[in-house]
Amino acid sequence: MTLIRNARSYDATALAALGTELGYPATREQIGKRLAAIEAAGAAVLVAEDDHGMVCGWIHVACCAELTGQDAAEIHCLVVAADARGAGLGSALIERAGTWARERGCTQLRVRSRVEREDAHRFYLREGFTRRKTQAVFERALPGEAIVAATGSTLRVDPQFARDLRG
Repeated sequence: MTLIRNARSYDATALAALGTELGYPATREQIGKRLAAIEAAGAAVLVAEDDHGMVCGWIHVACCAELTGQDAAEIHCLVVAADARGAGLGSALIERAGTWARERGCTQLRVRSRVEREDAHRFYLREGFTRRKTQAVFERALPGEAIVAATGSTLRVDPQFARDLRG
């Protein structure tokens, strides 16, 4: 039986490995810091453990209050290990994320998926999501230091890294 629970700092290595599998590489240390920031922001990372206690999937969900629509929770990332797909873990993680969101007053669950992830699109449609729109995403690097209000600390951005982001 699969156990769905809140992620803990000791899960960082497994979360990093699964994120890397999906194409989002990170170190254990980076994941540990991100988990703390996500928790401080009131969002959640939930993990799926298999019968042997191994983390084989995770979902990051956050509530999004909106001036232009109903309050919704957004799935920022859903990852299931390649060798565990098709066993219902993704469905179980989405169901638990939905419960988490309802407990916080959200009336909708939303997910964005990259255009090339057609298997994921079919999965979300099977899970009862409807395709609402296709959009372009733009981003811009912010110069200087990023101040992390939730922890009261400052994250220093390497100037060369910031220049590389700007192209």
